[in-house]
Amino acid sequence: MSKTIEASIVVVDDEPSIRELLVASLHFAGFEVQTAASGSEAIEVIEKAQPDLIVLDVMLPDIDGFTVTRRIRQEGIDAPVLFLTARDDTQDKVMGLTVGGDDYVTKPFSLEEVVARIRAILRRTREQVEDDPIIRVGDLEINEDSHDVSRAGQSIDLSPTEYKLLRYLMDNEGRVLSKAQILDHVWQYDWGGDAAIVESYISYLRKKVDGIMVTDENGEQHKVAPLIETKRGIGYMIRAPKTVQGGLMVKEGTAAHGTGADTSVPPTVPGSGKPSKTPGKESAIRRIVRERWNAISLSTKLVTTLLVLLTIGVAGISFSIRQLVSNYLLEKVDAQIVQQANLVFQNINRLRDSDTNSSGMTSYFLQIRDTDANILTTPLKPTIAEGVVSEPILPASGTMGDVVFGEPFTTSAIVHLSGEIPSRSTLSTARAPWRVVAMRVMQNDNFVNIVFIGLPLGDSIDTISSLTRYCIMVGTAVVLLGGVLGMLVVQGTLAPLKRIEKTAAKIAAGDLKQRIPATPENTEIGSLSASLNAMLARIERSFHEQQETTDKMKRFVSDASHELRTPLAAIHGYAELYKMQRDMPGALERADESIAHIEASSSRMTVLVEDLLSLARLDEGRGIDITQQVNLTAIVKDAADDLHALDPERGITCGAVGFMPRQGDEPSRLMFELKDLPAITLHGDASRLRQVVTNIVGNIHRYTPADSPVEVSMGEVIASIGGDSLGRMPATEQSLRHFLDAVEVGQSVHVGMRYAVVRFSDHGPGVPAESRSRIFERFYTADPSRARQKGGTGLGMAIVESVVKAHHGFICACQTDGGGLTIVVVLPIAPVEIPAMSAPGGKPAKGAKQQKSGKSLFAPKSAKSAKPSKPDKPDRRGVERKP
Repeated sequence: MSKTIEASIVVVDDEPSIRELLVASLHFAGFEVQTAASGSEAIEVIEKAQPDLIVLDVMLPDIDGFTVTRRIRQEGIDAPVLFLTARDDTQDKVMGLTVGGDDYVTKPFSLEEVVARIRAILRRTREQVEDDPIIRVGDLEINEDSHDVSRAGQSIDLSPTEYKLLRYLMDNEGRVLSKAQILDHVWQYDWGGDAAIVESYISYLRKKVDGIMVTDENGEQHKVAPLIETKRGIGYMIRAPKTVQGGLMVKEGTAAHGTGADTSVPPTVPGSGKPSKTPGKESAIRRIVRERWNAISLSTKLVTTLLVLLTIGVAGISFSIRQLVSNYLLEKVDAQIVQQANLVFQNINRLRDSDTNSSGMTSYFLQIRDTDANILTTPLKPTIAEGVVSEPILPASGTMGDVVFGEPFTTSAIVHLSGEIPSRSTLSTARAPWRVVAMRVMQNDNFVNIVFIGLPLGDSIDTISSLTRYCIMVGTAVVLLGGVLGMLVVQGTLAPLKRIEKTAAKIAAGDLKQRIPATPENTEIGSLSASLNAMLARIERSFHEQQETTDKMKRFVSDASHELRTPLAAIHGYAELYKMQRDMPGALERADESIAHIEASSSRMTVLVEDLLSLARLDEGRGIDITQQVNLTAIVKDAADDLHALDPERGITCGAVGFMPRQGDEPSRLMFELKDLPAITLHGDASRLRQVVTNIVGNIHRYTPADSPVEVSMGEVIASIGGDSLGRMPATEQSLRHFLDAVEVGQSVHVGMRYAVVRFSDHGPGVPAESRSRIFERFYTADPSRARQKGGTGLGMAIVESVVKAHHGFICACQTDGGGLTIVVVLPIAPVEIPAMSAPGGKPAKGAKQQKSGKSLFAPKSAKSAKPSKPDKPDRRGVERKP
């Protein structure tokens, strides 16, 4: 009786053993299974078969599983997807579930668990009922059928992108969504611009969704409680407030509508009932002042400080001038009174009869008293215009008060009106203070009278007032002009700092290519700009290097995890499959198949582990001894023989490496010369160098057609570059060009280091230019599926580069003339021997080595041009046997 088919499943995995394992176990569990080995094949099979469920690997040869899921979802295929992969990073799991996956299982896995998860997914999808078209978060609603959006009963008009973003947030209520997740779901990675588009659309949504105005029960309008939240550095989320009163969110521990108000009483001073200053109040005030001062821009501070200083300076100067002039005029009035007192006393009648209707320096006041200070007469009283009389206030008759004879003093004025109302200017002049001096009148040396003589200070006060107004006007103009000039100077001086500030803001936003505009370095700004630019260049370089290292490390860990988990999953799975089927008929035959798969996966894992350990030792500088004497020619010859044994139909030609100098526009280059392999011996690790050529030959066998020809050549050149510098050069064609330029210099001046150059040139499909530098990356394979069929791990060429670097050498890949790939290996031999100077008489100096005539000391050795003594026969490791 045939078993009922439970569901149809498509299994997508590029590893044949994993596919066969899943097919066998799922067939045993009652599922109909179809398979695919690549992403493009998977899309075709899924579109044709319309399965009930898809088991999908992530790392596929052409397009990854995430992209496959995205494409089938765009095609409207809603079949659930179970990711079954060796990638166990959290970001990969999040990505898988975000793009449309329903479950995520990592290798190695349990077959029983996978089958149980498949059945659980199918049960959920088959029992799924039609959902309510209304999605609600608090008082926000979306009708998925009509695409209507409303909040608090008010309709909200959204664009299609805003609607998709809001629906995605509401579908994940209470969950923080990163920008990457939002971009992937809403824009589906079609957006090629800045990720800041998410922030812009979140802002749009906030204005429309959280900007709704509602009216509470008291008739007051206010905004609704915000639903969209920002988790800084993480992402965005939407959720309803915990407590809502009248549309307003009330935080825990706070009062609402007058309830639970704070009834605490501030501390009071004992016995006074007045609130006391809380501790730290003054420091809080200082902190607030300091914070506000620090919030002011530097240019504003400088201009304000300049204005304050100018105002203080102008005010000080004006006050000083006013005081100086006032004192000067007062001294002049005092001198006039004292010096002309006798003259005035003797000419009382003349002065009284003169016209004194205008107050001035000749408007004297004169009062005569007896020796007891009793007033006898006041013969002179100046009359101002309009009949106004002004006179000083003096001590009462019969007293002198505090008046000292001969010392002028200032006193107020008393004004007498004639009955008419004077003008304001006249009254102001009459009220001006007086300067008075008391003098003794002597006759025949006898004290007979006291005379008070005074002059009004109206003119002096008018002069000082005019001078004060002038100083104020000039001072104001100086302050304003100084403020404008100061602002221009400050802005011009701070303009470079503003440019630095804007550049720093762009750098802070992630644009490390920004640089500060250069200015003369003899200035402070110029010196700062130069230092900052140098620092930014180093930071950018270090950042890129660190980023590249981090990316390589992540890729290495991910690939290593995948490559190790895949055979481990096969071992675990076939062992579990055997236990599931051991009681079924034909269990013995199936056990043999399971054991064969387990053995193959175990062997593959052993090779992987050995290669990883070898790389780890080389990275640490262990596992290599470069002090041995190595016959490089024998190692290369053995590698050529091994390739011929692997591919008998392949044409393999051995020869010498020739160097063609630059000719016109043609750059210098290496070329193949049909000769015997030259004899080259150097110091190195024989077993490791054999591993180098073996891995290169293995790649040729693995990735090129068996009948495509190969040229193997080697030679010796002189280059003006040291081994340490050569070993640090990256494995790029640009570095090879740099080395060939050094060879051209070294060959012409016979100075530098002798190098062995080994070339392996095939005429296969070749490698694209953008991928040649990646050949030496760990786990990089141009064709992953073919690599697995041939047994490759993706570590062989990485080991080759590490060994060559450990020998202070250089390796790179370039295009073969006519098509194909050429691997160039450069290894140092020894420094060039400088010939000693000849002694007088034409004889070589003592200790100098003689050179045969007609032979160039720097000519590369070859089997025809150089006939060395017969060497001891080398063994297969390339190490000469010593007698």
